[in-house]
Amino acid sequence: MPEKEPVSVVTSLAHRRGGDVRVVLHLPGLDLPPGSGLLRCSNADGRRVRRPATITAADEGVRVEALFPAGRLRGAVWRLAVKAATDDAWLPVEARVLVGPRQPVALLPGPRPVTRLAEPVPADLPSTRDPILARLRRRVAARLRR
Repeated sequence: MPEKEPVSVVTSLAHRRGGDVRVVLHLPGLDLPPGSGLLRCSNADGRRVRRPATITAADEGVRVEALFPAGRLRGAVWRLAVKAATDDAWLPVEARVLVGPRQPVALLPGPRPVTRLAEPVPADLPSTRDPILARLRRRVAARLRR
């Protein structure tokens, strides 16, 4: 797998703008020619969405900006890759965009976490046939009816 391009945490962002998702990436270690390019989002299901991007020179590296239709980036974590118009190869970016229904869009810069938390152990719930619990439910229901 090719090395991923690091993203500046401070000067990169993703947010909703009307019916679009705007992604702005500051890639300090990348040297692409200014002009037009492409930004690609791909998710774990294999879906890919490509949009034209504007590549501009930054103080360090380049800035890449693109607008994606919000309807195309539904409920997923999207990996990012950038490509200059003159390049043939996609350059993976060390950031992801998180899009959820009725949620703000989030840019997750940095490498993907390698640790996974263990599944939570469900608590033992008391039986519904417990006489004390049944009596408590009746008392609460009686007070709510007053």
